[in-house]
Amino acid sequence: MRAPYTQPSTTEVNFFIAGIDWGGILNVIVASTIAGLCTTTIFAGVVLATARSTDARNKGHRKASVLYAIAAVVALAAFAGLVAFGIQIMLAND
Repeated sequence: MRAPYTQPSTTEVNFFIAGIDWGGILNVIVASTIAGLCTTTIFAGVVLATARSTDARNKGHRKASVLYAIAAVVALAAFAGLVAFGIQIMLAND
């Protein structure tokens, strides 16, 4: 005997066409786009702050150079943390 038909949940949408989980593919596309934009932006901040620190040091602005160097270190730490978080997610066994 076959189980009775039940209405699909409205809170979760699964699109299965020809065995392809389109909802899962959409989740991967969105997550990878966000991760790519965040990591690129943060690393661009590292490069920008480093360049500004070097430029300020060459012009003799010691305080500005130190502040930009601190910003570069903070951005680099954020970048490293984001990369470590991504590796942890990839290696997680679900």
